[in-house]
Amino acid sequence: VAAMHVAVRLIYSTREDILRGASGWCLLGWIKKPANGILTLNAPEKRYMLYWLYYYFNRHVGEWALDTDGTAPYYKPQQARDQAKSGGPLTPVLATLSKDEKQIYLVIANASWDKSVPCNVNLKDFPVDKTTGVLLTSDKLDAYPLLEKKEDAIKDLEITREEGVITCTIPAHSIAFVTLERAK
Repeated sequence: VAAMHVAVRLIYSTREDILRGASGWCLLGWIKKPANGILTLNAPEKRYMLYWLYYYFNRHVGEWALDTDGTAPYYKPQQARDQAKSGGPLTPVLATLSKDEKQIYLVIANASWDKSVPCNVNLKDFPVDKTTGVLLTSDKLDAYPLLEKKEDAIKDLEITREEGVITCTIPAHSIAFVTLERAK
């Protein structure tokens, strides 16, 4: 839950250019008091889930934020002080372009606990040669934040491409990191 919360904040902070350097938050955590740290002095061989969030997020932010247009499931909380101002996309997206304009990076957070969401990206004037994607996910809502191994939270994301359309499914409670490489 904490990693999903931070991922959504990072997407909006980066996309809207509100804040730079957000990945410097919460550097150290302690095993006896699990926190949302990145590294711990108590177990230097292990990594917190947030470490992997920042690791992939920082590698999936290009020089320029790109405009996106489309539809996404909408979340409206049942209980909120101001229903009219509460809620937002269930799957916020950050799309950026590398400085050399050879890669498009996507960061997509699916905050639903039980619904996978199809993702279709139509690209204009960006022929894709190669796609790669990984997911940050956990099956446990209250999972212990310090991971034994990377594979406990990092999975491959299957992506297909056909005639300018990139397709994948973002599983429930997952953060997707996608790289699209321009054809030469």
